[in-house]
Amino acid sequence: MAKRYELSDGQWARAASLLPGKAGDPGQTGSDNRVLMNDCLWVLRSSAHWRDLPERYSKWKTMHERFSRWCHAGICQQLSRRAGRKRRSGWQGL
Repeated sequence: MAKRYELSDGQWARAASLLPGKAGDPGQTGSDNRVLMNDCLWVLRSSAHWRDLPERYSKWKTMHERFSRWCHAGICQQLSRRAGRKRRSGWQGL
């Protein structure tokens, strides 16, 4: 069972194909895209600042940089479209 701010296995299965860094993608393989997604969801759903990311998650600055790259590359828009929602509260509908 997923925790409050984390993707369920079903949500993750639907989102994983949209994310960069998969085996076979050009460039570096992402270390753990699911961790980044859960970090992003925590920030988006809690309305907290990146600096307030709990220690149980990853380093806030690294996650913020990756999230920013995803946004500039249009990945966040693709996730929102896949979810069928364009709300700030996160990608619940994935």
